Amino acid sequence: MTYADWEPVIGLEIHVELNTKSKLFSTALNHFGDAPNTNITEVCTGYPGALPVLNKEAVRKAVQFGCAIQAEVAKFSKFDRKSYFSPNSPCNFQITQHDQPIVKGGTIIAEIEGKEQSFAVNRVQLEEDAGTLIHFPTYDGIDYNRAGIPLIKIVSEPCIHSAQEAVAYVMAVKSILQCLDVSDCSMEEGSLLIDINISVRPKGVKELRNKIGIKKLNSFSFMELVIKSEVNRQIHAYLDNEKVVQSIYRWDADKKEMVLMGRKATADDYLYFPDPDLVPVILTQAYIDEIKQSLPEFPLQRKG
Repeated sequence: MTYADWEPVIGLEIHVELNTKSKLFSTALNHFGDAPNTNITEVCTGYPGALPVLNKEAVRKAVQFGCAIQAEVAKFSKFDRKSYFSPNSPCNFQITQHDQPIVKGGTIIAEIEGKEQSFAVNRVQLEEDAGTLIHFPTYDGIDYNRAGIPLIKIVSEPCIHSAQEAVAYVMAVKSILQCLDVSDCSMEEGSLLIDINISVRPKGVKELRNKIGIKKLNSFSFMELVIKSEVNRQIHAYLDNEKVVQSIYRWDADKKEMVLMGRKATADDYLYFPDPDLVPVILTQAYIDEIKQSLPEFPLQRKG
């Protein structure tokens, strides 16, 4: 086999901070750039006994995006706890949506070399952001201002097959989000971050092979560079009869190289279970229809 006999298979997870006034489960201000640890409450910092209260505006913005991509907006969705240890996660779990997200399916239409191409979305889920680790020469600090900021995580199907397609997909998503005014989508400030899952397989083969995850990219140019480099690395590994081990990496922008973070976790590793402090989200058809009718015209619609 040669390089040309292989096909990349790419799935993207886009993490989007919603521009609500307050956080997802607390009254703390949702605002970038303030002094560290000033926009926090007992909920943000995981004090024992502090109870979350859902931000209804975050729900509305998630539904707006779901309607915009012609997805199924769930009338019943729920929140789960994703257990993991990290210094910037004060509760040692993240509140997210595991098996019953607020949006299922959907389609993103992107323009590539003057032609429209459709990409399938698997799900869109509401979840909270973590705090920020700040690295100093002799110690590390934690800013909890980001902890609890509302996110939507937009998960594509593994239906993307090149760096060009991946960039076009994210640009189309960003355009919809900005048109809806649900996020400022500032990649420099971390309002829109991209996780990439990449594997390769011989052309004509349907089974997926081991994948490599690259976390929290905030640049289209880095994204394109990472995908091309990793696809090339995996193909050469298989051609040399080497094994591709499922792993997670981060991108070091200064060194322009990937840094290994550890093995790629599975859903079982996170011990998901329904959050006992939050009731399910129940939406009516009238609520969904009202949002559908209020959607703006999108760029590709105007072009057509």
